[in-house]
Amino acid sequence: MRPILVWATLLALVSGVVACMPTGRSTWPVETYPNVCEPTWVAIEPSCITFARVRGGFAYGDEFSACRISVNSFVDATNRHLQCVSGDLLTAINQAISDSVDTIECYLRQTEGQRSWDKDQLRRVCPGADVPSFYIDMPGSDLASRLGVPNCVVSTPVASYNFAPGDIFSLERCLDEVEEYSRGFAFLSAQNSYDEYVAHLRRKMSMAANDAVTSFNCVAGGGTLC
Repeated sequence: MRPILVWATLLALVSGVVACMPTGRSTWPVETYPNVCEPTWVAIEPSCITFARVRGGFAYGDEFSACRISVNSFVDATNRHLQCVSGDLLTAINQAISDSVDTIECYLRQTEGQRSWDKDQLRRVCPGADVPSFYIDMPGSDLASRLGVPNCVVSTPVASYNFAPGDIFSLERCLDEVEEYSRGFAFLSAQNSYDEYVAHLRRKMSMAANDAVTSFNCVAGGGTLC
């Protein structure tokens, strides 16, 4: 997995700047990010930047140092979030593809030589793909609804509408949908949707990391519009 590129650079601990700051309290808190592998994690800049911005800068050398560590930790957290989420999503999609292919192959075996059949009975024999719930933070993504798995092969809960094919024509449509979903080069393929989402998430995490670094540098440098 390619790491996020953070073009901004944290200010060095310049002795002339820090030397003029009082020490303040003995230990300033350093922020950590233990939940970065949760898909719902939100990348919000370290609170030390917000507090320093309100006060017009860092008042203490130790405060400055602790916040710099927090910003480094935040940048690392955005990278780890991208790696965790993209890895977990890829595992879920690969399983969804495998289950979808297994289901359509089961349909084909059970309906061989027939033109129509009882689709409820077909669903009992071929239960369908059990797609896990996965948070997708990208409006319009094909992955947002059951990871994009075609309705005709999704497992059907009790009392829900059964989308399994009931005749040869709907079976052929279902086969086309599964083939397109499972093939990497197809426009509506799971791979194409995955690549789009990971690119979106990479841009989002990169922007959050760069914004935090830029804000820290601005506040540390005495900027008034940070």
